[in-house]
Amino acid sequence: MRKVLFIIITLSSFFSEGQDGSVVYDRFFDEPVIQVQVFNSKNDIIGISNDYGEVVIAKSQFPITLKRRGYVERVVKRMEDTISFESTVQLIDEVAAKPINKMNLYNSIIDKSNALASRNIGDVKGRYIESILLIDKNSGDTMIIENSCDLLIRRNASKRKVKYEYYFNALKKAVDFNPKSNPYESIIDDTSAVEGLLNFGMTFNQMVSFDLLDKKLFEVNFEEKEIERRKSLNSTELIFTKNEGYSSKIQIIAVDSVMTFWSRSSFYPEKEHQSKNYLHYSKVSNQIEFQDESDYLFNSLLFNTILDIGNASGEFRVEILKGFIKDDSVIIEPINKTKKVEKCFKSIEAGNDFINRFQFNSLKK
Repeated sequence: MRKVLFIIITLSSFFSEGQDGSVVYDRFFDEPVIQVQVFNSKNDIIGISNDYGEVVIAKSQFPITLKRRGYVERVVKRMEDTISFESTVQLIDEVAAKPINKMNLYNSIIDKSNALASRNIGDVKGRYIESILLIDKNSGDTMIIENSCDLLIRRNASKRKVKYEYYFNALKKAVDFNPKSNPYESIIDDTSAVEGLLNFGMTFNQMVSFDLLDKKLFEVNFEEKEIERRKSLNSTELIFTKNEGYSSKIQIIAVDSVMTFWSRSSFYPEKEHQSKNYLHYSKVSNQIEFQDESDYLFNSLLFNTILDIGNASGEFRVEILKGFIKDDSVIIEPINKTKKVEKCFKSIEAGNDFINRFQFNSLKK
């Protein structure tokens, strides 16, 4: 069975240039580092490490700079199999440090961040991207569809409620169909049917609702023993883990008690299916990142899910990725309005020019 191993943010040159993978690794905590932002010499973001700490960068992009909150910025001049990343966060010495209730600490961070976000309701503009990868497990045929557009998110507050409006421009669709069998016999060559699978999982409206204006979305229920605390001079990281038939993980990073990063991931074990008709989620995750306190708006949103589907036509693996990256350089007028961003791409023609900010890198057995 083939499965998706790596998801990365890349540049379009990755399809034509040589590229290799590296794992960004924290040797102190003995673990890969996720969500590391990768920049080229022009300070353009060209990648982000995935759930395995993996980044895939074209050789022509070096030297690169790695950045992530809680870590020392590092310049890498050439490709390395493992890139060591030095953390500024150290495990708390529970003997020397004053004991603290970690759930209370988490709730206080959410409360303070919610109050700050409520005072910074404004427009956010950038780029929206959604991608779907479909794999026919029997034939090995694959299809990737990527939709993207410039997007203005207008947030208007009235009577303690926030109304969201979306304005779009520069719509774009790219399709890559890779049949391992006879292309005329493939059962996944219908782009409209494949694109319909984007309805599984979180909508963009739901993603935006994690902008901290509704703190109820951040409510969690963990015991103190399920929470790890890491702390530096001005930042705190809390990691919540639980296993109850499936694995659940929540991570929050706060600077001066204000949230800068939050993610939630659930991983479900593989299972045998007695029927040919089934739907099984392997992974569901979403995250949001905020910029500094002086202008407390979200920088990025990301949703990712992996699921297996069985029906009369066969068995398939589906991976969906939706995201938004804030970019103040985007020029967009509030003209083309939509209530649901995903519907904007229904009528446009497909090409093969991927922007690859959010893209699937490789398939491996």
